Order: sequence, then structure tokens, then C-alpha cells
Amino acid sequence: MRKRKSKNSIAGFTLIEMLVVVLMIAVMFAIASPSWIAFINNQRVSTARGQVFEVLRSAQAEAKRTKLSREVCFDNNGNDPRAATVQYPITPCAPTLNNWRSIGNLKAGTIRLQTAPATGRVIFDTEGNIPPAFFTAAGYTITITPKSAPSPRRCVIIRTLLGAMTEGSGNDCPT
Repeated sequence: MRKRKSKNSIAGFTLIEMLVVVLMIAVMFAIASPSWIAFINNQRVSTARGQVFEVLRSAQAEAKRTKLSREVCFDNNGNDPRAATVQYPITPCAPTLNNWRSIGNLKAGTIRLQTAPATGRVIFDTEGNIPPAFFTAAGYTITITPKSAPSPRRCVIIRTLLGAMTEGSGNDCPT
């Protein structure tokens, strides 16, 4: 003899089961969220550091090639209303709207840039060197951090008058 299905049975999930699943997803998201934010910040800062390094190398090479001094400026004040992120001009270092460019495809206000010394400018002479009057004993450091947190810290360090550059991170970079 065959059992008959009741017409009143309904297949599906109960409200309690749905709430348990939603709660489990929320807990997993809460656990993973800080790690994801840290990863994103690390990627933004590393990308910006690589681009700052490339801009400095390019200006140094251009100064050697053309036998004309080159100046790279950094602005974190957002002189260009179209992109209020870290910016640099090719030459000269005047805050006009035409010669400032954003570093990377970074969303405005996501990274902070600090220069030491605080002039915000690096000058390469016709040989690609840093003029002695401009260079300090501590060198020249461009430090990049996310706006939302003090770390991760990445930097580009110009160590010598000859313009030798290195990339640093963490304790290598001044606070």
C-alpha cells in the first residue's frame, strides 16, 4: 500500500533556520572585514609608493637626458579640484590646474603624503644629482600612509647627493 502525501505539507525553510544562516554570515563578515580593509590599505599605499618612485626616477632620467634641471613637487592640499589626492607636476612647481597630475587611480582622500624636509619638492640638476644646497644630511624622504590609519607606512628615500633612491616600509620610514 502506498502512502499518500498530505496536501498541507509545505517544503522550505523556517524563519529560525533563515535567521541562523544570516547570523552566521554576519559573524563571518565581521571576522573578515578588518583583514580586508588592511589588505586594501596596503595595496593603495604600495601602489602610490611605486608611482612616486617611478616619477622621481623619470624626472632624474629626464634631467640627465635633456641636460636641464627637473623639479618634482608633491602636494597633499588638493590644489587641483579635479583630484585632491597626492599630485605632482612635470615642471615648474606652480599650482596651476594644467600641470598637476594625480598619482595613480586612487580615490581622492585615501592616502596621505609627507615629505621630509617639508618643502615638498625634489630638484635634480643637469647630471641627475640633488643640488647640495637642497639636500640635508638625513636625505629626503617621501612617506605615504592611508588617511584612515597610521599604518601601513611606505616611503621613497633619496639617500645621497647623487640621487640614489630606495623604497622602504614600516620602520624605515619616518613617522
